[in-house]
Amino acid sequence: MDDVLQQIEDAISFLKSNQKELAKLLEFPGADTNYIDFAIEDRLDVGLQCDRFPPELLRLAGNLGIGIEIERW
Repeated sequence: MDDVLQQIEDAISFLKSNQKELAKLLEFPGADTNYIDFAIEDRLDVGLQCDRFPPELLRLAGNLGIGIEIERW
């Protein structure tokens, strides 16, 4: 939860490596709520917390019809 950049790198690598399999899986009936969930620890020592997702991740996920979800802890 405390290493958002590593989560992003892992997600990009996973999506790249599994695009074909994910596309097949997401065609399965009932697979209509598809998200990558990022658990991000709240940083209480800052006035404003911003976390950015690079275009590559958004493009890979979006092309598969996968959304991005953020959980704050």
